[in-house]
Amino acid sequence: ENEDELLLLSSMEGLPLQSNYIGPDTPMSRGDFAKSIVKSMDIPIEKREETRRSRRKQPEAPPLFKDVNKNHPNFEYIEEVGNRGIMVGVDKFNFKPNEPLTRAEAYTIIIRLLGFENLSPMNKNYTTGYKDNNTIPAWAKDYIYIAKELGMADRGEYFYPNRQITKGESAKLIIDFINYLQKDLKNDYRENVLNN
Repeated sequence: ENEDELLLLSSMEGLPLQSNYIGPDTPMSRGDFAKSIVKSMDIPIEKREETRRSRRKQPEAPPLFKDVNKNHPNFEYIEEVGNRGIMVGVDKFNFKPNEPLTRAEAYTIIIRLLGFENLSPMNKNYTTGYKDNNTIPAWAKDYIYIAKELGMADRGEYFYPNRQITKGESAKLIIDFINYLQKDLKNDYRENVLNN
């Protein structure tokens, strides 16, 4: 399941093609998801120009998160999504790059990429329509509601927001997001944003 999406994401360098690494049922780490987002969306990595003069006068900026040093394999991707506000740490100082990503976090990130986080109902007493609506973290409810309305989230009875998202599910979510950008964004923007 989701093998086509995994291979497509791997072809974009979002995941390495090593078979022991891209098992569809293995959890997706926060750091690997950051890399998958940057690579699949072709987000440029901001690099500071270094000159002889700048090396002497300006100290190097510390990492955005205390638990992600410059030697971490996903350092530049985590820094980029953090600086752009696409992904946030688990707290102000820590990203937990090797921790599994939850479904709530993944869908929140995708809706942030779209910039649609403000499209949820103004009345915050709404429901997402999932039977486990009460288990959805308050910070993720708007994002999951929007993802469901756009057809990006599962249409089943349960969302399972706190379950770890697998690499297969992550690949499908990212590929569905790319397809949405290519096919549906113009219509949804016209219907849902301009007409409201």
